[in-house]
Amino acid sequence: MDSKFKKWLVVSALSGGLLVVSHVSQAAISYTDTILDVPNANSTWAEGINDSGQVVGRFFDGSRGHGFVYDGSAYTILDVPNSTDTSINGINDRGQMVGTFSDGSRVHGFVYDGSTYTSLDVPNANSTWAEGINDSGQMVGTFSDGSRYHDFSYDGSTYTTLDDPSATTTGAFVVDINDSGQVMGEFSDDKGSYVFVYDGSNYTIMENPDNWITWSSAGGLNDSGQIVGNFFIRKVGVRGIVYDGGTYTFLNGYDSGGEVTVTGINDSGQVVGNFYGSHGSHGFIATPTTPTTIPVPAAIGLFGSALAGLIGFTRRKPIK
Repeated sequence: MDSKFKKWLVVSALSGGLLVVSHVSQAAISYTDTILDVPNANSTWAEGINDSGQVVGRFFDGSRGHGFVYDGSAYTILDVPNSTDTSINGINDRGQMVGTFSDGSRVHGFVYDGSTYTSLDVPNANSTWAEGINDSGQMVGTFSDGSRYHDFSYDGSTYTTLDDPSATTTGAFVVDINDSGQVMGEFSDDKGSYVFVYDGSNYTIMENPDNWITWSSAGGLNDSGQIVGNFFIRKVGVRGIVYDGGTYTFLNGYDSGGEVTVTGINDSGQVVGNFYGSHGSHGFIATPTTPTTIPVPAAIGLFGSALAGLIGFTRRKPIK
């Protein structure tokens, strides 16, 4: 079907509640959309995508959460045995998946290889969330020690704690890892929310474009260095973005009046995320097609039509 998504170059300022675009014309990318709704689900959330286009996530059937993988034609339901709630959060090109489940008393991470679920519990942690896995099998996530959150990486035998030194209040939340070992995450303090990338030795905090547009949450990153996440825009709400070599772009669409958030990106630039409609949450895959050029007046009009009716949403921690 025709795409309802447009990808816009970042807005330079907000003035009088209106979006002000800094260029005479803006390059846009059209998308072919695939809406993801697990049959008979009340709500569906897409969380990650690999280079084969397989999408993982979770859905709610009215009584509990279940994990799923979508291969382009069929949904496969995945539930950790004896769990009360399951979420699949990441998938690599080998089909290995990581996620989180609850056993009714605490939260555990897990990795699934297509036949066996293996629990992931950081030693001495109260709860563990597994969020991302790369093609080498390196896994990342977050754990709680009862007082604050910490990030970790796991290579199949050893857990390594990763703590952004700037995350001094409640800790940070790691969401993804690419094949180069770059890790993406988020943290917040009394001044706001921040997104960071860690390359194994240095933490880089992503800058906010201006005082009106600030990071809300991290989504994911691919092997080309493209990252996706979500911005909070004052007097507007949360918007999904793609960051590519110094350019921030918004992802808007689905004339539902609700917000669009993004949670993952593969090496082909396919983006997955979620939007809210009249019947709960829906996942989506947005596949980029041929770039086009959109005049500024049209761009402003489309931006303006998407400003109302936004509600808060953060991808992190679907299982409590």
